[in-house]
Amino acid sequence: MTHIPLSARVKAAVANGRCSGTVWVHATRRFRVRLEIEPDTAYQYDGDDENGETQAALDNGEFVAFDSAVIVELDGQEIARDTLCGSVYSADTFAEFWTAHRDSDPGNRNCSIMRASLGSNVSICHYFPDMVRLAISEARQHVAHIRVPPKLRNAA
Repeated sequence: MTHIPLSARVKAAVANGRCSGTVWVHATRRFRVRLEIEPDTAYQYDGDDENGETQAALDNGEFVAFDSAVIVELDGQEIARDTLCGSVYSADTFAEFWTAHRDSDPGNRNCSIMRASLGSNVSICHYFPDMVRLAISEARQHVAHIRVPPKLRNAA
Protein backbone atom coordinates (compact mmCIF):
# COMPACT_ATOMS: atom_id res chain seq x y z
CA MET A 1 0.00 0.00 0.00
CA THR A 2 1.17 3.48 -0.83
CA HIS A 3 -0.11 6.74 0.56
CA ILE A 4 0.04 9.39 -2.13
CA PRO A 5 0.75 12.78 -0.56
CA LEU A 6 -1.32 15.80 -1.48
CA SER A 7 0.20 17.95 -4.15
CA ALA A 8 1.73 21.21 -3.00
CA ARG A 9 -0.95 23.04 -4.99
CA VAL A 10 -3.82 21.31 -3.16
CA LYS A 11 -2.11 21.75 0.23
CA ALA A 12 -1.74 25.46 -0.46
CA ALA A 13 -5.35 25.73 -1.61
CA VAL A 14 -6.61 24.00 1.53
CA ALA A 15 -4.35 26.14 3.74
CA ASN A 16 -5.77 29.25 2.06
CA GLY A 17 -9.35 28.15 2.69
CA ARG A 18 -10.26 27.01 -0.82
CA CYS A 19 -11.97 23.69 -0.53
CA SER A 20 -11.89 21.95 -3.87
CA GLY A 21 -10.17 19.14 -5.67
CA THR A 22 -8.54 15.93 -4.47
CA VAL A 23 -7.67 16.27 -0.79
CA TRP A 24 -6.97 12.68 0.23
CA VAL A 25 -5.71 9.63 -1.70
CA HIS A 26 -4.84 6.06 -0.77
CA ALA A 27 -3.52 3.74 -3.46
CA THR A 28 -2.39 0.20 -4.04
CA ARG A 29 -0.95 -1.26 -7.21
CA ARG A 30 -4.35 -1.48 -8.96
CA PHE A 31 -6.75 0.44 -6.72
CA ARG A 32 -7.01 4.10 -5.82
CA VAL A 33 -9.41 5.58 -3.26
CA ARG A 34 -9.68 9.36 -3.22
CA LEU A 35 -11.69 12.12 -1.60
CA GLU A 36 -12.82 14.93 -3.86
CA ILE A 37 -14.45 18.04 -2.44
CA GLU A 38 -16.08 20.95 -4.24
CA PRO A 39 -17.55 24.14 -2.80
CA ASP A 40 -21.33 24.18 -2.64
CA THR A 41 -21.72 27.81 -3.68
CA ALA A 42 -25.50 27.60 -4.03
CA TYR A 43 -25.92 26.15 -0.54
CA GLN A 44 -28.64 27.69 1.60
CA TYR A 45 -28.61 26.52 5.21
CA ASP A 46 -31.96 24.89 5.92
CA GLY A 47 -31.23 23.48 9.36
CA ASP A 48 -32.15 24.88 12.76
CA ASP A 49 -30.96 28.46 12.17
CA GLU A 50 -33.63 30.54 13.92
CA ASN A 51 -31.55 33.72 14.07
CA GLY A 52 -29.76 33.27 10.73
CA GLU A 53 -26.24 33.05 12.23
CA THR A 54 -25.22 30.00 10.22
CA GLN A 55 -26.36 31.46 6.90
CA ALA A 56 -24.65 34.77 7.75
CA ALA A 57 -21.40 32.91 8.51
CA LEU A 58 -21.69 31.09 5.17
CA ASP A 59 -22.35 34.38 3.37
CA ASN A 60 -19.35 36.15 4.90
CA GLY A 61 -16.91 33.24 4.42
CA GLU A 62 -16.53 32.31 8.09
CA PHE A 63 -18.13 28.94 7.25
CA VAL A 64 -17.80 26.93 4.04
CA ALA A 65 -20.32 24.56 2.51
CA PHE A 66 -18.97 21.76 0.36
CA ASP A 67 -19.89 18.51 -1.33
CA SER A 68 -17.63 15.49 -1.06
CA ALA A 69 -17.21 12.19 -2.87
CA VAL A 70 -15.07 9.17 -2.05
CA ILE A 71 -14.22 7.50 -5.35
CA VAL A 72 -12.71 4.05 -5.87
CA GLU A 73 -10.87 3.34 -9.11
CA LEU A 74 -9.62 0.02 -10.46
CA ASP A 75 -6.83 0.40 -13.01
CA GLY A 76 -7.80 4.06 -13.49
CA GLN A 77 -11.54 3.42 -14.02
CA GLU A 78 -14.12 4.51 -11.44
CA ILE A 79 -15.96 1.50 -10.04
CA ALA A 80 -17.58 2.94 -6.90
CA ARG A 81 -18.49 6.21 -5.23
CA ASP A 82 -20.10 7.52 -2.05
CA THR A 83 -21.23 11.14 -2.00
CA LEU A 84 -22.21 13.57 0.76
CA CYS A 85 -23.52 17.02 -0.10
CA GLY A 86 -24.07 20.10 2.01
CA SER A 87 -21.40 19.78 4.69
CA VAL A 88 -20.88 23.00 6.65
CA TYR A 89 -17.63 23.64 8.52
CA SER A 90 -15.68 26.60 9.80
CA ALA A 91 -13.47 27.92 6.98
CA ASP A 92 -10.48 27.53 9.31
CA THR A 93 -11.13 23.90 10.19
CA PHE A 94 -12.96 22.27 7.28
CA ALA A 95 -10.06 19.82 6.78
CA GLU A 96 -11.32 18.16 9.98
CA PHE A 97 -13.94 16.54 7.74
CA TRP A 98 -11.27 14.06 6.59
CA THR A 99 -8.81 14.29 9.52
CA ALA A 100 -10.83 14.45 12.77
CA HIS A 101 -11.38 10.69 12.96
CA ARG A 102 -7.63 10.41 13.65
CA ASP A 103 -7.54 12.99 16.47
CA SER A 104 -4.92 12.20 19.11
CA ASP A 105 -7.65 12.31 21.79
CA PRO A 106 -9.64 9.05 21.55
CA GLY A 107 -12.71 10.86 22.86
CA ASN A 108 -12.68 13.18 19.86
CA ARG A 109 -12.32 10.44 17.30
CA ASN A 110 -14.70 7.81 18.57
CA CYS A 111 -18.44 8.45 18.91
CA SER A 112 -18.94 5.44 21.24
CA ILE A 113 -16.37 6.70 23.74
CA MET A 114 -17.97 10.14 23.69
CA ARG A 115 -21.46 8.68 24.22
CA ALA A 116 -20.21 6.49 27.07
CA SER A 117 -18.70 9.46 28.88
CA LEU A 118 -21.21 12.20 27.98
CA GLY A 119 -24.47 10.37 27.36
CA SER A 120 -26.54 10.20 24.19
CA ASN A 121 -26.45 13.94 23.42
CA VAL A 122 -23.14 13.84 21.55
CA SER A 123 -22.64 15.92 18.42
CA ILE A 124 -19.42 14.24 17.27
CA CYS A 125 -19.83 12.30 14.04
CA HIS A 126 -17.25 11.39 11.43
CA TYR A 127 -18.75 10.89 7.98
CA PHE A 128 -15.49 10.43 6.09
CA PRO A 129 -14.51 6.96 7.41
CA ASP A 130 -18.03 5.70 6.68
CA MET A 131 -17.85 7.14 3.17
CA VAL A 132 -14.61 5.24 2.58
CA ARG A 133 -16.13 2.04 3.97
CA LEU A 134 -19.26 2.35 1.81
CA ALA A 135 -17.33 3.13 -1.38
CA ILE A 136 -14.97 0.19 -0.78
CA SER A 137 -17.93 -2.10 -0.08
CA GLU A 138 -19.52 -1.05 -3.38
CA ALA A 139 -16.17 -1.61 -5.15
CA ARG A 140 -15.96 -5.12 -3.68
CA GLN A 141 -19.41 -5.90 -5.02
CA HIS A 142 -18.34 -4.64 -8.43
CA VAL A 143 -15.13 -6.68 -8.39
CA ALA A 144 -17.02 -9.80 -7.27
CA HIS A 145 -18.83 -9.74 -10.61
CA ILE A 146 -15.63 -9.59 -12.65
CA ARG A 147 -14.73 -12.96 -14.19
CA VAL A 148 -11.27 -13.17 -12.52
CA PRO A 149 -11.42 -10.74 -9.60
CA PRO A 150 -8.22 -9.10 -8.41
CA LYS A 151 -7.31 -9.85 -4.82
CA LEU A 152 -8.89 -7.32 -2.45
CA ARG A 153 -7.65 -6.56 1.02
CA ASN A 154 -9.91 -5.84 3.97
CA ALA A 155 -10.78 -2.17 4.47
CA ALA A 156 -9.17 -0.58 7.47
